[in-house]
Amino acid sequence: MDNQFNNPYSRGSVSGSESAINDLLAAQQVNSDASRDAHTAAWNGFEKREELEAKMSDLSGLLNGTDDNGNVSSADALGVTYPNTGFARQLEAAVTLAIHNPQTLYMAVGTPGLGGWDDHNNGIDRYRNRMNDLMEAIKAAMAHIKAAATQGVTTISGTGRTQTDNIIINVMGDFGRLVNLNGSGGWDHANNQNLYTFGGAGVRPTKEAAALGSVVGTTVRSGTSKTNNQYTIPTTDSPTWEPMSMASSIYGYFGAQNSAILTADALLNPLGDIRLEDAL
Repeated sequence: MDNQFNNPYSRGSVSGSESAINDLLAAQQVNSDASRDAHTAAWNGFEKREELEAKMSDLSGLLNGTDDNGNVSSADALGVTYPNTGFARQLEAAVTLAIHNPQTLYMAVGTPGLGGWDDHNNGIDRYRNRMNDLMEAIKAAMAHIKAAATQGVTTISGTGRTQTDNIIINVMGDFGRLVNLNGSGGWDHANNQNLYTFGGAGVRPTKEAAALGSVVGTTVRSGTSKTNNQYTIPTTDSPTWEPMSMASSIYGYFGAQNSAILTADALLNPLGDIRLEDAL
């Protein structure tokens, strides 16, 4: 499924093929019904495809405002406008799906439209502008989530929804960057990285929910002065987490009782990585 919710369950309509298929199915239905018990799995598959096609069409209307009823998009109906960037459009699709289909539990969203993040050269202005575009899109996404709870929405299954405090947006990268600019006006790879996390107060553990809206953790500069090889390290009293702590926390949101073990490796990491909650 792409960020326009183009329907992967549609049979298509090239040269009237959709109509021809429907006519053929109708003509054969009497005979097929008679032998349905012998082909139960096949019939169930056809019916599930039809059900999913209808749901995808509903989602497309919620995103694009182009369904048969002329509805505006979910965000427009709630008074929210996303920035006109590729990433914002993708994030709007993900949030629309999360709001209107609560059965969707996890989505991964990249950052197309913002440009690459490998800022080894000429990174100062590009990084600043890119981060602004990123945060403006997230600002709209959080407004969308909040408005859905305040005003209420209808899910694609037809039920009403006013609780959206179980939707979480996490933003992270693969690695950190050195502190100083290199000779090309960019930053080379390093150790620490930041995690930005938004929403979800209704499913986060107590200390994690209380920390929302604040900066957690303290670092100091280390490395060789007056060179590019300078980086940050946590202070001795600062909470720290390994990258897989994010996975451990997500498992916990879904109800896992010992989520750290799901990130464990028998040889390299036998205890697994703790949740965010466990170091606060």
